[in-house]
Amino acid sequence: MGTIIPLKPRGDRFALQCRCVSLSHQVTRAAESNLDSPRNVRRLAELTRALAVAVSELAKDTLK
Repeated sequence: MGTIIPLKPRGDRFALQCRCVSLSHQVTRAAESNLDSPRNVRRLAELTRALAVAVSELAKDTLK
């Protein structure tokens, strides 16, 4: 599985939207994997947390 690249605050709305879409696809794929494996559960948790941060940043950018 790939690595989560930290989001750098740039204020670039399109980049934030792309990040959210990419992470949501990764979360979906991770959720479809074998969740009996602790490694896969950790990966899903990491991706979900990263998605929450990205959505929060997008919301902040939207409300400016």
